[in-house]
Amino acid sequence: MEWISPEIYLEIRSNYEGVIKQLQTAIKDAREMAEKCPIPKDVNLRAAHASDIVEGEILWYYDGDDGEFWQVVSEVHHPNDPYKAYTAEDGCRYGLDGAYIAIPEEVKPK
Repeated sequence: MEWISPEIYLEIRSNYEGVIKQLQTAIKDAREMAEKCPIPKDVNLRAAHASDIVEGEILWYYDGDDGEFWQVVSEVHHPNDPYKAYTAEDGCRYGLDGAYIAIPEEVKPK
């Protein structure tokens, strides 16, 4: 089919908008639950380097306004900048200052 009627388009849009809204709510709820997660005690952390500032990476901070917190890198800006290295999923900019990254299992010191 090369085309659909405007009425079919509106029906499809309406159906998917409801699904999208449900998924956005599920993601928001999951984020709120995950924000309560403290820095794991069983994970080795090291100070983050500029090379760690990549989209999708989780960075941990010990000293936020409300204590420990984490952010997911959404957009990389200036990886070496201590204060504005990246934009996180929350839309704010963060930097290397005070950032830590989990050391993967395969490279943990024994």
